[in-house]
Amino acid sequence: MFKIPLILFVLTALYNKNEAIDFRYHNYSDLTTVLKNFASQYPTKTALYEIGKSQGGRSLWVMALSASSPNAHVLLRPEVKYIANMHGNEVVGKEMLLYLIEYLLTSNDTLVNQLMNQSRIWIMPCMNPDGLEISQYGDCTSTNGRYTVNNIDLNRNFPDYYGATLDSSIQAQETSAVIAWLANISFVLSANYHGGSFTMNTPFDRYYVQGVSISDDDDIFQTLAHAYVNRTVQTNENCLSDYQNDAFVTRGADWYEITGGMQDYGYLNYGIIELTMEISCCKYPVNNTLPAYWNYNRDAMIQYLLQAQRGVKGLILNEYNQSIPSTEVMIDNRWPTVKVTSLGEFWRILLPGKYTLKVLYRSNEIYNRTIIIQYSSSPLNLTIIIPSSIYLPYKNVSTQGHFSIHINMTSTFLVYPSPPTGNNRRLELAGLDLWRMARIDNVFVYPSEINIDRFKEALSRTLSLWPFIAGRSRLDANEQYFIEMSDNPIPMVLFNDYDSVKWPFDSNVIRDFYTNSLSTYLDEVRVTNLFDNTNDEPLVRLKLTHIIQSNEWILGISWAHELGDAASCLNFSNTLSRLYQHMEPLEPLPIFERRLWKNDEIDPSLLSTMKHFRDAKPLEEMWKKFMIDQEAYDQVNLSFSGEQLVKLRTLAGEDNITIQDALTAYIILTLNKYCYYHDDDKRRILRTNTSVNFRGVSDSIASTGQIGNAVFMMLSDDFKDPYSLSSIAKTIRQSIIKSRDSKFLERWLDTADDVMRKMIHNNRLADLGFVPNEIIVNSNFRYDWANLVDFDYKDKCRFYTGWSGAFYLRVFRLNPICKEKTYLSRDRNGAEVIFRIEKDLKAKFLNMIKEDIGENFKNINK
Repeated sequence: MFKIPLILFVLTALYNKNEAIDFRYHNYSDLTTVLKNFASQYPTKTALYEIGKSQGGRSLWVMALSASSPNAHVLLRPEVKYIANMHGNEVVGKEMLLYLIEYLLTSNDTLVNQLMNQSRIWIMPCMNPDGLEISQYGDCTSTNGRYTVNNIDLNRNFPDYYGATLDSSIQAQETSAVIAWLANISFVLSANYHGGSFTMNTPFDRYYVQGVSISDDDDIFQTLAHAYVNRTVQTNENCLSDYQNDAFVTRGADWYEITGGMQDYGYLNYGIIELTMEISCCKYPVNNTLPAYWNYNRDAMIQYLLQAQRGVKGLILNEYNQSIPSTEVMIDNRWPTVKVTSLGEFWRILLPGKYTLKVLYRSNEIYNRTIIIQYSSSPLNLTIIIPSSIYLPYKNVSTQGHFSIHINMTSTFLVYPSPPTGNNRRLELAGLDLWRMARIDNVFVYPSEINIDRFKEALSRTLSLWPFIAGRSRLDANEQYFIEMSDNPIPMVLFNDYDSVKWPFDSNVIRDFYTNSLSTYLDEVRVTNLFDNTNDEPLVRLKLTHIIQSNEWILGISWAHELGDAASCLNFSNTLSRLYQHMEPLEPLPIFERRLWKNDEIDPSLLSTMKHFRDAKPLEEMWKKFMIDQEAYDQVNLSFSGEQLVKLRTLAGEDNITIQDALTAYIILTLNKYCYYHDDDKRRILRTNTSVNFRGVSDSIASTGQIGNAVFMMLSDDFKDPYSLSSIAKTIRQSIIKSRDSKFLERWLDTADDVMRKMIHNNRLADLGFVPNEIIVNSNFRYDWANLVDFDYKDKCRFYTGWSGAFYLRVFRLNPICKEKTYLSRDRNGAEVIFRIEKDLKAKFLNMIKEDIGENFKNINK
């Protein structure tokens, strides 16, 4: 069998289906129970809808699934769907869709997570429940159960685009329900499962024009169809020889012509890319065949839906950021067009190549441009602004004239190290170097121009000094991970933003991950590619955004965690900034060799201090914790002046207490004193767990010459008095002093390295979530991020990063404050504190902090 070129994702793990749904057939009652159970068990990932009733009064169920917001459309998130059992006696597809729902909700597979994160998946397991109920087990060939109770073939019942007469003059209730569903949801990709044959059926189902059955998108349909078949031909079906000469793919009309098919209806009216998939030679095979059908179809089902991420998507708006009604997108001169949604969105699946994208308003062309579709796992993303004067009123505008349009344009450069210094050296990874699902995303905002040529030159020199950043992650035959320093390029994206008026956020360093994402200003490292051992994924991605209206420039740096911690990322960024300013980089230069630990150095007695790594959880569980975090906790951002921090340190009363110790102690004291009752032992904060990273490639705070490969979580003793600032601060300081002891540090890092190797090889993530009576401290206070990466805009660069967790205390220096393009005098010694707190306590906590600061901390119990 020939192979059609197609970018396919690789599933990373074999899936053993659990027994929540056993391998047997489910009648209408069983199906209803299964779907309701899923909706109850996974309320944040599923939404169950009844889109109508069958002629016999049974509910027509559809289930929407997504990692978040399954009950709502999310801007530019594609909608995809599967339908099965429109012929009630063709039942294998129904069971496959039930198994698929279970798989999407329970699997830890990387591609499943990618699909759930990037799409909303609609599944209609049974379109003809009345026919299902009268079909017969083991019946391979008859039509018993094929039709509705009023004898209508649903796949001959959809309105013909050209008005041809249908088999029935009555439109079935089931057909009407699906038609209304298609009108309300802008589907991008779809498939309809049938049985009784083994072949992929592509449009057109009848010869519409001059005996031609080939659609303008035949290249797409053929590619998707052959890709699905190539993943399922292992099936041992007795009818394979009937379709093998056509490689199991046929255009519908070339097989046999029909009128009123659902596939052509969705494609011609809405531009939905849809296949009709015949996946079983027997219409109602026996139970024991179901495991084989699932194994043959599972991967293909996931891969097929992921193809909605191919091609181009975007927004079409006017100068007021409003959608333009009656607008369609045409690719080349392909027909049908794709309707633009009420939000201005469009999606178009395309194969790699060069195309002309046209925007039509009331069928008149008002805009066109050339686009290049690359071999990529994500679509080209466009925002097209068309002034209203172009299309309103259209009769007064010549479509042949020239007009001025500002388009958000994206350019990508590949920057190489100069001079090359990698020389194919290898850096073996250990410990949390293997935390391949994590990345560090930082954003810097500048008041004026970043010179592109100088920036690229500085980046090229920086990569020469940091050759492992220009390398690629590898996995060798011995299951050892390493970075190969091979002088590869890293991508640098330049985006001209004509839409935004100015930088949209205030001066708070950490944006709320759930409400104010920084992703618009980042070209994010595809950590799923690293997790899947995709060898060509860059470990760093940079993006420069130029906001045209305000002339602000934004630098986004996305950094794979296996390169090093946040301090390592800062050192790299600082080198880039200094070289841009024609300054020499700070010493010491990066150290590339890692300390590799041995099994005989492990100290099991320390395992109790490593519960965040020891109790690492599968990705699914971690995602659930994030969802709980979102629902139960709110982010707080607190600002303290340098003068206030000095006052707190004085009140803490110990000479060796640092400002960070005193600040952490003050937050804990306020929580314990004003938010939790004295006898509330479950909620009071009784100890800290300080995150100290010894794995930096540069000026590590570990002992001289020691480079660790682990995040060091230093658990303090319990506070002797959790209501005393000095007692809390002193206990914190004692734990930090202990972490500096070289013998203790050696034993801890030895052991942590082993724990984290096992964690990553078991596809688990460290659980850095809330633990009762603890608060995690992750401080960056000793670094002035904004000034260290200022690109010669001293005290005018603002720094931003994302994510805070429940009682995960993060500390940064204050950002400069800009008001109406005027920068206020900066408090360089001030601090911002960020963490998430229970929603019911947020207002009380903030009020007490505000009152206490206003009274110069007079209420503190030393």
